[in-house]
Formats: sequence, C-alpha cells, structure tokens
Amino acid sequence: MAKRKKVVYYDDPLRDDFSRSTLKDRDLGGYRFLNTNPIFVFFSYLIYFLIAVPVLYLISKIFFGAKVVGKKKLKALKGKGAFFYGNHTQEADGFFVQAMLTRSRRTYILAGRAALSLKGLGWLLKMLGIIPIPKTPSEHLEFTKAIEYRHKRRDHIVIYPEAHIWPYYTGIRPFGEGSFVYPSKLLAPVVPICMTYRRRKVFKNGKPRIIIHVGNIIYPDETLPIAERAKRLRDETYLYMRETAYSLDNYEYISYVRRSQPK
Repeated sequence: MAKRKKVVYYDDPLRDDFSRSTLKDRDLGGYRFLNTNPIFVFFSYLIYFLIAVPVLYLISKIFFGAKVVGKKKLKALKGKGAFFYGNHTQEADGFFVQAMLTRSRRTYILAGRAALSLKGLGWLLKMLGIIPIPKTPSEHLEFTKAIEYRHKRRDHIVIYPEAHIWPYYTGIRPFGEGSFVYPSKLLAPVVPICMTYRRRKVFKNGKPRIIIHVGNIIYPDETLPIAERAKRLRDETYLYMRETAYSLDNYEYISYVRRSQPK
C-alpha cells in the first residue's frame, strides 16, 4: 500500500522555515569569526579531514543514498577557491557538500547563528567549518574579513541563498543577490548546485535518495559594477537551479501547498 504523502502548508516562501530544530539564534557576543591560533588550526584540520569528512561520506552514502552528478566540472577549480550556492532542503545539506563534492579541500558553510547554540558542540561545529551569519556592523566586518581570508587560502564556501530550510522541497524558492556580493568583490568562481530526490527502488515509501547536481562554473563579469555583477551571478545560478529542479524526475516526498495566494 502506498504511503500517504505528507502535506505542509506555507504562507510566505521567503520567510517560512520548516526546520525541525528548536534552537534559537544566540547573541554571538565577541565571537571570533576567524581563529588562526596554530593549535586550533592543527586540531581543526585533523578532525575535519581524518574524522568528519570520512564519517560524513559514509553517512551520506549509506543512510541517504547520496549521489553526485557532474562532479567532473569541479576539476576546473584546481588551485582555486570558490563559492557554492544550492537549494536548502536538508538540515545538514552543507555537510553533504563537504563529504561528496569538496572532500579534498577545506570547505566552510554559512549557517544560522542557532547552530552554535548546541551546548558543548559549538566548538566542534566551528572546527567543521560552520560560519554564523552576522547581525551587527562589527560582526559583519569580522565576518567579511573571515570570508576574504578563506578565499585567499583557496578554501571553498557554501551558501544557501534561500536561507530557510524546507525539507525535501522539490522547487526553488525566490532569493536575492545579496549573498553574491562576496564572489563579485573577490572575482571568485561560483558553482551552482541543486539537490533533487529520487524514489528508492527498495523501500519505496521511505525517504528518497539525494542527488546533488553540479552546474557549470560561473565567473563574475569584471566589466560590470559590483552590484550588476552580483545580480548576474544570482540570475545565472537561479536559472540553473530552476531548470535542474523542474526538468528532472524530482520525487515529491513532501508536498508543499500555499494557504493563500498574495494579493
């Protein structure tokens, strides 16, 4: 017997969030966005490459059936830092990128401040590459310095411009160009990615497999002003994500229905 599909009702595609986490944003209060202490850096790399990435890879493959399509495109990034942009449909989708796409390169994930509210685990998440979103002007300044530093070191940075989590959503929600200012200023390559879902051949009513699609690398147009440069990066990324999400056999495990249309 086919399992009845779960239906989730939403009002605002820009602000509604369906994360299962009950954690709240916290005051960072002097948070160090960039820690270059040699001891911290040593143990951070040790935990990241020798423990976290191998474990996350096994979890991705065994429990989520994760698969990557188009990974060969990333060969063009050899020796370069890049910004990855994707649709936000899993609590830990940034870790999938670290484990499945960029496991040979240090990769950082922009995330909500609530992630650092986990008691006793904030330090570990920081070592795993979580960078919280700033709020105050002073935080934003330190945040920007950290992003520039990571790019200079040719690290990768993962951003989810939709901001809010909609588990297993098969569409692409609207997003602006604000987060594309960073690669625009740094003249850094952008890699659009799109997560889709495939129904399992066995246990068909269970959670679907995750398929991560890698788009063609997009380079900022240096002839344009930064604002226009960012908008073009956003438009090309959004176009790729929409074409990928809607043109493939994207299995709808959870149905999202809008309560009312905007007037």
